[in-house]
Amino acid sequence: MFTGGQSASIGASTKLGPAARALVNLLASADSAVVSSNPASQFAAAHLSEAVYEGGNTARRQTREAFGPTLDEVLLGRATPGAALEDLSKAS
Repeated sequence: MFTGGQSASIGASTKLGPAARALVNLLASADSAVVSSNPASQFAAAHLSEAVYEGGNTARRQTREAFGPTLDEVLLGRATPGAALEDLSKAS
């Protein structure tokens, strides 16, 4: 499982720092309503020990946008690595 791609930040000049921090902490909590009401979030929270952080700079995001759907198909077992490479070579 890959994590990342979603960010929450607090502006340095915010007048609502404590409230913003509370919101970020709530959203990051495995006990939050967001997690408990969403099957995908429940799965992610239950498998955090197996997660790999997927973060980086703008180039990484652009690469993920270009290759991500094809990589996802391989990871989900819907395509072979060879088929994925063939599809990617046709797209470029």
